[in-house]
Amino acid sequence: MRKAVLEYIDYTENEIAEFATEAIVVVDTNVLLDLYRVSADQREQICGALELIGDRLWLPYQVALEFHSNRLDVVAAELAKYQKAAQGFTESLRKGNGIDDFRDPEIKESIQKALLSAEKKFLRDFAKLRAEHVIDWEVARSDDPVLNRLDSVYSNPKQIADKPDSGDTEKRKAEALRRFKAVPPVPPGYEDFGKKDDPTGDYLIWAEMIEHAKKAKRPLLFVTRDTKPDWFLRIAKQHTIGPRPELRAEFLKCAEQRYHQTTLKSFLWLANKHLNAKVSESTLDVVAEEVRSSPPFITIANFPSADVGLADSRWQDVLRAATHVNDDRWRNIMQAASGMNDPKLQEMFRAAAGFDSDHWKAIAEAASPFSDDQWQRVMRAASGFDNLPGRPTTTPLASDWDNSDEDDRGEAEDSSSSE
Repeated sequence: MRKAVLEYIDYTENEIAEFATEAIVVVDTNVLLDLYRVSADQREQICGALELIGDRLWLPYQVALEFHSNRLDVVAAELAKYQKAAQGFTESLRKGNGIDDFRDPEIKESIQKALLSAEKKFLRDFAKLRAEHVIDWEVARSDDPVLNRLDSVYSNPKQIADKPDSGDTEKRKAEALRRFKAVPPVPPGYEDFGKKDDPTGDYLIWAEMIEHAKKAKRPLLFVTRDTKPDWFLRIAKQHTIGPRPELRAEFLKCAEQRYHQTTLKSFLWLANKHLNAKVSESTLDVVAEEVRSSPPFITIANFPSADVGLADSRWQDVLRAATHVNDDRWRNIMQAASGMNDPKLQEMFRAAAGFDSDHWKAIAEAASPFSDDQWQRVMRAASGFDNLPGRPTTTPLASDWDNSDEDDRGEAEDSSSSE
């Protein structure tokens, strides 16, 4: 049964690990441009993780083209953010401060001095913050630290694709438009059709990845911030499960290799686990904020309890039941459960206290067949919950869960075909 529709079957923990340690890794334009939106320290952690991939890290020509076409726009947008924030503060400080309501000139003068001192301190501290997080325009043009760092990450010429023949590019663009106009449209990239002057960028990257994986005879992992439904499978139009099955099927047919895709946060988590990367929790939180409205990507591979001897079919049932729970409370539970000792369990269930009862009920139902001592402690810790059920009788439908809005792809989306 499973072999008939492999593109619909979740990868196992070992298969996910193989993508992190053995596959070609391609980083999307939007992820590379996000390096301008993080601090220097966070950027170094991300680039350090990418360097651990070695020569398996590969840059499609279309990604390089989009990056260079949009990087200065991103720099300008980040500078404008800080300028707007500073201007807004000083204007609010000077406007409507009520000084004129005081008749005593000494009081007025004292207030004015205090406000001026506060403004100077704010601008001084704000300038320091800006220097730590934003690259100046002239620096970006003359000695861009992001570009310099990426040159060292992609230091082997074999990591960078050659420019495709113009005839091949035109054929691929024509194929992209044919796919977008089909009924139903064929992924990826059709979400950009009618929204951009040239909507073919996503498909051009897709075609390059298929061609390269076939030549290299290796599976491929794509790291992207684009979580729109032409890339990721969504249940009930809102629950993000994983790559579109059509993409996995096409990749397997055309490249004869497996395909997977993930967000930057999930990739960095895998790099920490399997490549000994040193990406901090704060950096993981920052990159997650870039896809803050996208549903979490939960698989058996990143379920913390799998590390403590519970990665069996019963936990997979629990995981499937929990997959569609999309809020920070579930993420807190996943983190708190990693130790599976009593204090951790108490923290886990405190984190779960805010759950909608139906959400928790579905997870508890799936877990009820457990008999391990660890799970018995879980059930004891859960005794404060109302209506904990027995064995599961039904599987929750995706439409029964509340989930997030559409994803936000950042400021440079309109000008970059892969953002």
